[in-house]
Amino acid sequence: DKHYYSTNDGLPELPVFSVFQNKDGIMWFGTNSGLAKLVNNEMIIFKKLKNEDIKSCISLYWDKKEKKMWAGINRGIAVIKGNKILRFKNKYLDQYVIWAIVSDQNGNYYFATEGGGVVKISKEGETTMFRRENGCLPDNRITDLLFLNNTLYVSTKSGFAFLRDERWHKFTTENGLPASYIRCLTNDEKGNIYLATYGAGIVMFKDNNFVQIIKNLKSEYSTIYALAYKNGVFWACCSYGLIKVRNGIATLYDERNGFPNYSGVAVLPLENYVWVGTDGGACIFDIKKEVVVEIFTKDEGLPGNEFTTHNAICKDPEGNVWMGVFGGIARLNQKTIEKEEKKFDPVVILKKITYYNHNQKWVIGGSIKKLTIPYGAKDISFYFDVVWFKNEFSTALFYKLEGENRDWERIDNLRNTKVHFNFLTYGDYKLLLKIVNLSERNIAVKKEIIQLTVLKPWWAKKWVIFSLFVLFLLGGAVLTMIITHLKTQHLIKEKARLDKLVEEKTEQLRKANLLLKEKNKMLAELAERDYLTNLYNRRHAMKVIKLYQKLADRDKNFKISFILIDIDFFKVINDTYGHDAGDYILKQVAVLLKKNTRKSDIIARWGGEEFLIILPKTNLEQARIVAEKLRKEVEASEFFFNGKVIKFTISAGVACLDLGEAYSDEDIEKVLKKVDIKLYEAKQSGRNLIVC
Repeated sequence: DKHYYSTNDGLPELPVFSVFQNKDGIMWFGTNSGLAKLVNNEMIIFKKLKNEDIKSCISLYWDKKEKKMWAGINRGIAVIKGNKILRFKNKYLDQYVIWAIVSDQNGNYYFATEGGGVVKISKEGETTMFRRENGCLPDNRITDLLFLNNTLYVSTKSGFAFLRDERWHKFTTENGLPASYIRCLTNDEKGNIYLATYGAGIVMFKDNNFVQIIKNLKSEYSTIYALAYKNGVFWACCSYGLIKVRNGIATLYDERNGFPNYSGVAVLPLENYVWVGTDGGACIFDIKKEVVVEIFTKDEGLPGNEFTTHNAICKDPEGNVWMGVFGGIARLNQKTIEKEEKKFDPVVILKKITYYNHNQKWVIGGSIKKLTIPYGAKDISFYFDVVWFKNEFSTALFYKLEGENRDWERIDNLRNTKVHFNFLTYGDYKLLLKIVNLSERNIAVKKEIIQLTVLKPWWAKKWVIFSLFVLFLLGGAVLTMIITHLKTQHLIKEKARLDKLVEEKTEQLRKANLLLKEKNKMLAELAERDYLTNLYNRRHAMKVIKLYQKLADRDKNFKISFILIDIDFFKVINDTYGHDAGDYILKQVAVLLKKNTRKSDIIARWGGEEFLIILPKTNLEQARIVAEKLRKEVEASEFFFNGKVIKFTISAGVACLDLGEAYSDEDIEKVLKKVDIKLYEAKQSGRNLIVC
């Protein structure tokens, strides 16, 4: 009763691009290096056509009448019947990657290609090509096909078209289509067609017109990566999480609802839950509670955290959900979440306490409830762990030191949790921690960590004052003048000592403020730096773009170009050499990018293995030359790690924007989306490419 399948179970080379189940209960998996079917827990592998390796099996179609599987592979079509595999011979199809396969009621097959348009194979074996050149399609790069009610619907990277009664109708942004790039297609029970777009959200096509479904459309969910429809509700994946659309109103569920901070790739709505495949694991979203109730990642045994395509998810008749990831196959079911809910009672472990006194560092073990420290102790720090959630995005931590803080202060670093105080005056304190469960309507639990006492200085102790008072009474009138004199001298000395102490404390406070300013400066720099590569991060890159927008007010011919770079098959490097090798490669790429760009260029780690280069006062052709130079440098380089040579390539998308004519944030968002699409095209066109 396996739950996860990888190459250890005979699965061909990863990642998994498509998951499909036919009516006989047989599961089919299309991978980057072959095709597999799972029958009674036995994995049957198809890796070669005669002496030719199978690559990039992305699309699957089951012919239930002929009981054979059609598979779109790296170049052309393979047909599997029983345990035999044959190539479907067609010179035209053999040139292209096949993204989708459908058939009509007459037994004709239609194939969506990357660059060759739509290809029709009649039941008699005749081939017909529908291309942009013959007026049928707006683009030859097809993303999805849907056959419904005697009509073939086609989505492309530059428009939409349909074939009805042997007549083609095509649409672009010039004749009503709200967005040019269509990711995928779906339909409802009434036969209405819906388009998942890059830029216009969800669009309905009806009676040759386009209607935007989302009335409250925002930039956060204008780009859709996966789309599903169930019971009058649309469920869609975007860069920020999951979107629910009911009656035209969209609701975004993101980190506040327990989702990891990654893009959604695949979505499957069921009765009570929505299964979402993201770049950070598989999520189970409770529709009623509107929270993520479980996240599956490598930590829970999932073969990988990153999902591949919107085709890589399906449900079998037993209710199991099958998901394809970069590391293999996961079979999950509702039993994983039908378990008794644990009471929210996180455990707080105080690890240690440190402070400095007279330039000596003191370290106290954490297994205590009360602590007394001397007056004058500095840099008092409490280190502890909070054990509860696997998903740190669902938890918030706050602290308060009773006797010092009036309000709760938030702790931002949940991985290295620490509370720090520069100095505390004498008195009694209690350190309290508040843990908030964001995924359960902000339920909060308060914990007392430790009781702290800072001793009084000798001059403030009661016995000193009492002794002076008794001495004054016993001395009587005779000693009044002497005592007064002594007391006066004492008070003078005490004042001098206190003045000196105040002066020292003032100097300490001045130094502490200087240290605090320096630390704040360091923290501000760290907040805009990637900890691994020491490159700028996405936040700093966006700040730089804003600055260039202001500069463009004074320079009306201010062109700025963007290069978005992605390391090809980075997951293969991690899986083959380990994550330490992957981190090493990221650092080396950062060094190479710095070495081969100008000082005025801004290089940022955009996310994962992606890097963004901002080239001010650079046109598109100049940026392309820089990108091509970087591509060649990487391709020609050899990287040595633990005695092994690692070679790899990069792909990049390039785009340019004239800031003298574009001021708004929307223009910036558009060019960033454009460069992302160009990168996507480079990777889909074979990688090790530059696309402008």
